[in-house]
Amino acid sequence: MQEHEQARPVEVVIDYRSFLTWIGTSVVVYLILSGLATNLLPFSVFVQYSIIVHTVVGLIAVVPLGAIEYYHWKRRRGDATIAIARTALIAMAVLVLCLLTGLVITGMALFGIRVAELASTIHLVAAILLGVLIVLHLAPIVRRYGKTAPSPRRAPRKRFVFTSLGIIASLFLITGLLAGTQPEQQPFQAFTADYDLPHGDDRPFWPSRASIADPPWLTAFLADVAVELGPEHGDAFADTLGGPETNGLRARTAELVDSLALDADAIARVTTLVEEAISSKKQTGSLKPASLAGSSSCGSSGCHEAIYEEWRASAHGFAAEDELFLRVQELLIESKGVAESRACAGCHDPAALLGGVRHGPWTAGSELQIFEGNSCVTCHSTVETDTNGNGGYVIRPPKRYLFENYESGVTNILGKFLIRTYSDQHVAEYKRPLYKTSEFCAACHKQVPAPGETTSAGLAQEQNEYDSWKNGRWYHGEGDPKTVDCRECHMPLVDGLEPASGDDTDSYRSPGDGKHRSHRVLASNMYIPKTMHLPGHEEQVAQTIAWLRGEIDIPEIADKWVTGPTVTLDIDAPEEITAGDLVNIKLHLHNNKTGH
Repeated sequence: MQEHEQARPVEVVIDYRSFLTWIGTSVVVYLILSGLATNLLPFSVFVQYSIIVHTVVGLIAVVPLGAIEYYHWKRRRGDATIAIARTALIAMAVLVLCLLTGLVITGMALFGIRVAELASTIHLVAAILLGVLIVLHLAPIVRRYGKTAPSPRRAPRKRFVFTSLGIIASLFLITGLLAGTQPEQQPFQAFTADYDLPHGDDRPFWPSRASIADPPWLTAFLADVAVELGPEHGDAFADTLGGPETNGLRARTAELVDSLALDADAIARVTTLVEEAISSKKQTGSLKPASLAGSSSCGSSGCHEAIYEEWRASAHGFAAEDELFLRVQELLIESKGVAESRACAGCHDPAALLGGVRHGPWTAGSELQIFEGNSCVTCHSTVETDTNGNGGYVIRPPKRYLFENYESGVTNILGKFLIRTYSDQHVAEYKRPLYKTSEFCAACHKQVPAPGETTSAGLAQEQNEYDSWKNGRWYHGEGDPKTVDCRECHMPLVDGLEPASGDDTDSYRSPGDGKHRSHRVLASNMYIPKTMHLPGHEEQVAQTIAWLRGEIDIPEIADKWVTGPTVTLDIDAPEEITAGDLVNIKLHLHNNKTGH
């Protein structure tokens, strides 16, 4: 064996003594490890840069790896055992599968609307199998040429091992350095020093009941309570202080303390913690408005373009720029002060409210119009609602992808690429069963208490679509198949090749149905988008008229819906009349479909 080894030419192209082999082995192992890391590690800046580096290295290595594997097989097949040869052949086939599926995934992410789940699954399974096969392929060689290997082989193999490990470590180091250049951004910020707090410094968004999930001040407070009172009482505080805003931290804590029957010393400690938490809330209790904005980026580069165009001219899209709304805001501020306008902002302009913009210096028509009404992120970051209205929702600001809000250039391409290749995080952040419920709508489509707000223009009536729907003809009980939910009527299914198309959670849908919920949210408001000349207002107006006339079929609820216009009108009057005659005319209005 030793003579045979010495007889083999030393200047080999492909062997453990060749730098090409070191590179090829390093790249394959790195691709396997980095691929596993993106699937096993939590979402982070490092994981996203790992995807980018993984893709770049994989693309660069496709042709060289193929050549290296071919020449390696051609040179070594003559002296390999049958078991080693078979394992090597299978490993080569799996490597080819990995490379091909990697190319397919990259193409889908760059030029498609989403990455097929099947392609991602095959790529991942093939990578894991390849790792196992590499171990099986090398294990017999290690056993055969381990301690008994001729000394001329030991030094090259050490260089092979350490060089390969160095290359792998360098690629991960590069990923870490890139991640270090762009640390994860926190969405929380302080309220301004002049922020008006007429309803108490522990209720900065009141009269809106909107709140933010897990802000730093609350997380720290609950941790301190658990230390002071024990985990069990800490859990009780967490349960009580979650959900939409009610009576503020002081009042809710006082009620809970009474129910827990704490001693005087414990009450004093909790009281101190409450005041510290309120002070901290002033520093970390609002959101950077940009964390809830960026709807236009959702509709760019082949992503949710159809949904964005539907939303832009809808009442949700123009909620913060509605000219009638702005005028009402001015009247409300004149009569009651700017802080009271927060009751409206919770539903019309959540980014301004939760961003702490609605305070003393605020004036209608300035900061308000830079925001997006009910933006994509606002609705799809809502994690909890109740049916008490007045903006009774909880928003958890999403963890944003790198380059997510860029609308053009290389950064836009990278942002969309990351979302498509690492879509689990995107789906988890923005898709929840809550959005299918009418209770989700109740957070804003209900105002209390009745009858309304008195302004300089008179009584501003308050709305309550939720309760009138629940007491009306289309509600038959929770979970009853005859019930028509808000989304089924106002967001009918429409055709369109959309990343969000398809769903298997409704009995009448499937993952491949090629449909999505129309985000026009058709109702009766066609005048504002037309008078404001909003982008796409012509189509919005046309569809609203067609919907009111009953010309839009909704087949998924045809068995529990009715046909025809929303309201029918018949005029009972003589066919001919003469000037000066006293004529009786009767108008017959029939509510055919309206649910509230």
